[in-house]
Amino acid sequence: MSMTEGQSPNTPPSPIGIADANLPADSGLSGLGLIMSLTGALFLIMALGMGTLMMFTMMLAGGNLRGAGTILLIALAVITTSSLRSWAHRAAGQRLLYDGPGTPRSAMQRYYLLSAVQTLVILLCMGSQHVPSKILGLVAVMLVGWPVALAIALASARYRALLDQQTIPQGDDKGFEGASILMVVLGLTGLLFGVVMAISTLQQISGIMRHESFLGFSLIAIVTMMIIRSSFHVRAGLRGVLEVHRDRAVEAVAKYSNSAVLAGAVICGLFFLMLLTSSGGHVDGAAVLVGLVTLVFLMWGLSAWPLLVKRFFVERQFADLLVTQGATHTRAPDRGLTTLGWLLFGQAVMALSMTLPALLSTPMDPDNYERARDPISQMFSTFQMTGRAQWWSIGAAALQLVASWQLIRMRPNHKMLVTIWSVAAALIAVYINYPMLKMMTRGGLDGVFRGGEALLSNLSFMSVAISLIAPIATLVLVNRKQRELPTAVLHR
Repeated sequence: MSMTEGQSPNTPPSPIGIADANLPADSGLSGLGLIMSLTGALFLIMALGMGTLMMFTMMLAGGNLRGAGTILLIALAVITTSSLRSWAHRAAGQRLLYDGPGTPRSAMQRYYLLSAVQTLVILLCMGSQHVPSKILGLVAVMLVGWPVALAIALASARYRALLDQQTIPQGDDKGFEGASILMVVLGLTGLLFGVVMAISTLQQISGIMRHESFLGFSLIAIVTMMIIRSSFHVRAGLRGVLEVHRDRAVEAVAKYSNSAVLAGAVICGLFFLMLLTSSGGHVDGAAVLVGLVTLVFLMWGLSAWPLLVKRFFVERQFADLLVTQGATHTRAPDRGLTTLGWLLFGQAVMALSMTLPALLSTPMDPDNYERARDPISQMFSTFQMTGRAQWWSIGAAALQLVASWQLIRMRPNHKMLVTIWSVAAALIAVYINYPMLKMMTRGGLDGVFRGGEALLSNLSFMSVAISLIAPIATLVLVNRKQRELPTAVLHR
């Protein structure tokens, strides 16, 4: 009988821990790769969009930019470093999913380096404009929170060994179940947001129709496309979680991707037509150009996730078919929950990065904001939560951080702790957002989504939707009953 080199005949084999036995071959890094690819792509689109709009604004302003040289240089430095960091963010996520130059560790180290450069540049730029030191501290924590937390999380020997390999091994199910869980959570968030937008639009549509019928019909079409897109999103995710045969899940994801890109094109096209018709026959060339550029980046943003997830499913299925004709589908030992853990981990780090610095420092004097020369100070003043809501938010985020780590490492008590967090987080979200939820249940959406504040209100409700969907979906997914299946089911 052959033995491993260097192993004594009397040495018993090393036992496999319970947590290790429940982890997939990639330890959930495919889920982290998807999350980083998505967030990095969205941040890159926003940074490049802001830079492009700034460039067009300068071109259209002509000679009216005298005295603004310092501000323009600061904006250019911030946008450039932010774009580089976002590119490295996305590239690191892609390197966790696919082969490429260097190792996954080198891609992560490049992201850490560019994150430090961006943070330093932004702090220097803000400091040159006499931004209060407390705001500088808050910005620094927000910018370094995720890279530092990620570096700590990946510092274990298991992750170091995986990141130093040229190719990270794929999980038992190719990471499909984890990606599908991610689609379920994101799809439900988008679906809830779309439904609320539809209700808000219907409450105001009669007044809009009386003045601008085309605008009213366009708004109805836009919210309808949003709901249809999210419905396909949720359907594809559920198919990946529940479907036995891999090809059916891949087919559902491909249908979602195609329909999502088409829906995004229709939405952007309607927005452009609304922009033209709202001019009343007096077309402002500069406004149309800026609007068109904005819609190009909006279309890019709407297509980022559908194309990313389609590539993930299709390429992994195709590579599997090239290896063997009789491809099999094997359940992942973690049931895809490590991907859910990384999603919750990222949310918790972001929440703590935004709330914890405000708790550790005394509230700022409002006069300090007025003395600052830049508008960023006014924006960050909104992060100073007060009262019990601040403590509840921090407590929920801290518990979420612990629960997410239990999922990432698949600890034996992960189900109990995650269930406790899910129930507590849902109750805290209802408590904190009770005034808005009460207005909604009483038909007061016109007060929530009103006038020129509609965009900010919608973004605020998106955070409410995430705070409710994430714990409820987690509660169901973690405690779902797994069907007893054979070790491998033939691919049909």
